[in-house]
Amino acid sequence: MAPLAASRRWLRGDAFPLVGLLLLTGVFYWPILVGRAFLWGDFAERVHPFREYAALELSQGRFPFWIPFVFGGIPFSAMMDNAVLYPLNWVLIPLVGDGRLGFLALEWHTIAHLFLLGLGTYLFARSLAISRAGSGLAAVAWMFSGPVVHHVFHPAILQTITWLPFILLALVRTFERSSVRWAIAAGAFWGMAILAGHPQGFLYIAYAMALFGVTFLGSDALRVGDSTDTARRSDIGALARSAGLFLFVLGLGLALGAVALLPASELARLSERGVSEVAGLSAYARDFRHLVLFLLPDFFGRMGAVQSDYWGPGAADFGYFWETYVYLGMAPLVLAGLAGARGRSRTFLWLLAAFSAVGIIGDITPFPRLLPALAPGFATLRAHARLGIVLAFAVSVLAGHGWDRLADAHRHPGSDPGLRRRLLGGTTSAVVLAGAVLLAWGPLTGWLAGSEVEA
Repeated sequence: MAPLAASRRWLRGDAFPLVGLLLLTGVFYWPILVGRAFLWGDFAERVHPFREYAALELSQGRFPFWIPFVFGGIPFSAMMDNAVLYPLNWVLIPLVGDGRLGFLALEWHTIAHLFLLGLGTYLFARSLAISRAGSGLAAVAWMFSGPVVHHVFHPAILQTITWLPFILLALVRTFERSSVRWAIAAGAFWGMAILAGHPQGFLYIAYAMALFGVTFLGSDALRVGDSTDTARRSDIGALARSAGLFLFVLGLGLALGAVALLPASELARLSERGVSEVAGLSAYARDFRHLVLFLLPDFFGRMGAVQSDYWGPGAADFGYFWETYVYLGMAPLVLAGLAGARGRSRTFLWLLAAFSAVGIIGDITPFPRLLPALAPGFATLRAHARLGIVLAFAVSVLAGHGWDRLADAHRHPGSDPGLRRRLLGGTTSAVVLAGAVLLAWGPLTGWLAGSEVEA
């Protein structure tokens, strides 16, 4: 009866926030779901034709090693972003009819991943003992953050990064319970992220996993140092087991993804888009002037399918608008500032946010020149402004922690006297900054425009 009782408790509790996430996803993307609007750009010009080709070939019992219709023929399955071996793409196979895959069906498939992204965030936040309300806030904040929404027409990016919270959830359970089953789950999720087809995305996940391992194993190592002589042997054994399980997770994911990684690595050596220079790393990097977008998301205008009035830094480069879109909303930023840094989960999230922030700044500080040396694989990819998606994740979960601290302070007045001052200070600072921008609109816009517009 215990499992049944647990299921009933779950239905009474966590099921309702998840239904809410599903409804919010449907409402937000309703025009696309009913065919009144469509995903444009790369989605229409490249993603749909290639997904259609893969689904058509597989539906006819042929594996799409090769596509003869592009450049006289290219190795199709070796191109990772085609994600031929990604299991969730196989649901598209029975949707092929009369030799075509419906455009709307692929849009539904993409938007379903956005719900899955929110589901994983909610469950990960719950594993950190964040309340249902705080976990729901974290999920909504990430699902509808600027970086996520503005990459909706890049399914490979979203399908890959969707697995980040699931991996972290399974790792939390692995460390808490020293569980082989959860380690297998974490490795399977890691393998899914690799097969989802975006090398940059699963590299960022690898960095997040490394930071997670350093934070959690490091805290366990410190506990070993503080333990008594009689307990030290047991603590060392537990630490060794946790380290072994973590290495097992990394190895299992790489093994599952090797079927896609190996041909892709061979093909990459022939690519003209390889990057080995720091100058290439700064492509689509953020400018200091972009910081205003944390407060005023459309300050520089917008870039759309039909027309564009974007005039900010990088205006001459198509794609700069969505590659550098960073707006998360004022509430998540203020709430994240209230989260504090106590506990290893919050320490990990702040480290992840700091790493992401440094990575997206570009060449305006000396730090990115160190990242290629400190982070394996960093120098092989470009457009690291996409780390904004990871930054949004870390801030969103921290906002869930902040919500709980604020709610606890409301329930127990006087229990956290410094919290109210930080809340007032953060809100006041945001209002003052926004007001300063509006009052100094003329001079400020001139400085923000800078040489980019003059060029």
